[in-house]
Amino acid sequence: MMTIVQKRWLLAGFVLVAVLALVIWWWRSPAPAETLRARFSFVDVINASLRSKSSNPTLPSNVREQMPASPPEIEPPTLLGYGEFTMTDKTRPASGVVRLFRLGTGEYLLRLENLSVVRGPGLHVFFTSAPGPRDVNVVQSDFIDLGELRAQSGDLNYVIPADIDLRDYRGVVVFSPYFRELYATAALTDANVGSTP
Repeated sequence: MMTIVQKRWLLAGFVLVAVLALVIWWWRSPAPAETLRARFSFVDVINASLRSKSSNPTLPSNVREQMPASPPEIEPPTLLGYGEFTMTDKTRPASGVVRLFRLGTGEYLLRLENLSVVRGPGLHVFFTSAPGPRDVNVVQSDFIDLGELRAQSGDLNYVIPADIDLRDYRGVVVFSPYFRELYATAALTDANVGSTP
């Protein structure tokens, strides 16, 4: 004969198995994309938070990368466009100059000069089709992720392969894709041949 305590443990075991089976069934069941996105968003936020806590302390506050030198047999870089970073929010001051060059090798170089942005979680540099976008949805509608922002301030170079068509990309942003927050935005203006602003 079972005691009351044993019956309670048995009932708790059945409830636990039923809840676990329900969770496994829900997780493995086919679901619309929106539900899947909601399913993973909390995990993404936690992972991004952990990554930012582990990587932010090592993010240098200032880096000064030099403009790459061209060998004599290769044409010097050609300035294609330029712009200035502006802040997107009063709590996140931002400044600096963006220059887009075509290198003699055919590659492109996006150069951030005198950059200054506030520290943020998992910041990336995005090339966007919209010039100087201030709306997160506009940024995420058409972009090229150039990688993580490597310093909070200074001069940074981002090389872009020659096979990428940049004609439709007129904006540069510093963006946190994990938290969907803009930290700086710039509109690229075509450079006049022979002039450097």
